[in-house]
Amino acid sequence: METEQRRLCFGPAGVDFQERINFGRMRDYRKNRALAKLKDHGIAAALLTTSENARYVSGVKMPLHVGASEYGALAFAEDPDPIVYQLGAQEQQRFHASWIKPENMRCAYRMWGLGMGQSAMEFKAKQFAKAIKQDLIDRHLEKEKFGVDAVSDVLKSSLEAEGLHIVSAANALMEARAIKSEDEINCLRMVGALVDTAWWEVYHALRPGISAREVAARGFDALIRNGAEAIGMVAIRTGPDTAPINLGISPTDRIIQYGDLVYLDIWGVQFAGYRSCYYRTFKVGCKPTKKEQELYKKTRDPLYAVMDAIKPGATTADAAKHFLPPSAFGASSEEEVFYNLCHGIGLAQYEIPITSRTISDKYPQVYEKGMTMACETYFGDPWVGGCQLENVIVVRENGYENLYTMPDEEIIVPEHSLLVR
Repeated sequence: METEQRRLCFGPAGVDFQERINFGRMRDYRKNRALAKLKDHGIAAALLTTSENARYVSGVKMPLHVGASEYGALAFAEDPDPIVYQLGAQEQQRFHASWIKPENMRCAYRMWGLGMGQSAMEFKAKQFAKAIKQDLIDRHLEKEKFGVDAVSDVLKSSLEAEGLHIVSAANALMEARAIKSEDEINCLRMVGALVDTAWWEVYHALRPGISAREVAARGFDALIRNGAEAIGMVAIRTGPDTAPINLGISPTDRIIQYGDLVYLDIWGVQFAGYRSCYYRTFKVGCKPTKKEQELYKKTRDPLYAVMDAIKPGATTADAAKHFLPPSAFGASSEEEVFYNLCHGIGLAQYEIPITSRTISDKYPQVYEKGMTMACETYFGDPWVGGCQLENVIVVRENGYENLYTMPDEEIIVPEHSLLVR
């Protein structure tokens, strides 16, 4: 059941006259959840090298261009002060991340991917592992379970060579990140508002004769100008490319033509690290045909049936059964239509829980209050085109709240581009 939408009543900037998003409170909430989950899993300390986990525990933004195991946060289940390994001048890092103890902000052991060669990588990994081992010795934790999330093979081998008892911390952190605070939920609302600035530019740009790449560029421009921290993609598919879905080749230089269906996924846009995943479908140059309206109905109706089944205590199996079966698409397996799903979303693009016909019946997960999910559906005809729709929701007391505001009741028609009215 859909609950009342709580729209933002403030902007993204920090001010003294409104609390807005309390980032200090959010950092404390996240760190406390992470440390509690490490304790639950019997992990005394963990080296977190994925950007989402390192940021969740430390509040420090990690560089986007650097590979795993080249930076990170060392978290201790019984100590609230993590150690952060970062690139760049440490005095500057200490100034900007003042909540990290000065002595706990340290230089990362940069390995430069495979560029320095295997021997040099092993040398740097050994340096990193020895530094970590010493920090564990200082806290009498060197014989306890030591968690890692996604470290490289060369660093894992070096840690094991130091005699550490290595276990996975990935599930513990995934469980911690699953339940969002209201501050985190407001970050997801804010990133939706940022994407709305791009939707407005897309709406005005769409017309016969413009390339898909130019439409995407205008969306990128709006996002950068309005303060997006990072952008995954303004993915746009047009005309015949809307059915079947063509992944990984967007945006293209195809020229949009009269009568085209167009859909976009503006995903991976970040505000304070929290991400978007936001689909809408458009018709360019004329009104949708009856057939296209039927395609959209088969896109939207299952989406809202799935979302209506989401509430605390229900399972992903309860919701997944409302997705259309493969036979509705003329497909032979669930994997062929995997893009009808709900995926948890937050600091990572994919988090707990996953709602999908491919897995949820056999391996159901329970919805809990505070979980946030991107719910998406697709339906198309290879000879007509396709439609796609996606919203991000949060699980509330008795149902869900939609965090996105762009209308989705019907295919969106840019009025300025109509050639036939």
